[in-house]
Amino acid sequence: MYKLSESAVQVVAAGTRETLDQFDTGLEVGLRTMADTVAGLRGAGVPAGKVQQLQERMFDTFESYRHLRRNFIKAVSHLQAIQQRSNQAETDAGCPTPWSNDFFTTASAVEELAPEAEAALSG
Repeated sequence: MYKLSESAVQVVAAGTRETLDQFDTGLEVGLRTMADTVAGLRGAGVPAGKVQQLQERMFDTFESYRHLRRNFIKAVSHLQAIQQRSNQAETDAGCPTPWSNDFFTTASAVEELAPEAEAALSG
């Protein structure tokens, strides 16, 4: 059993929620910027090839962003697996979960962990 302090669990949970909120805020702002860019360049006489290059770079950025957010969610599943095996397992820290709201108060979610999270804890 891992020995975690309740305050540490709460701080990490708050940071996790804030990080996810910032990811989503960044995506929202980025998508608006892309839409504004598309609208602003329309009819401006910029060659189609240049506009295409710009749009591809923007889409590439969003694709990279998607991978970052997905990897962060995987890291959260590792944190949840660690907490589940700790003295704070029954604490509802308010972490975002890809499962149900009762993740921290039942053991059933442990079976749904990403295989890499289980492997990391086993090895």
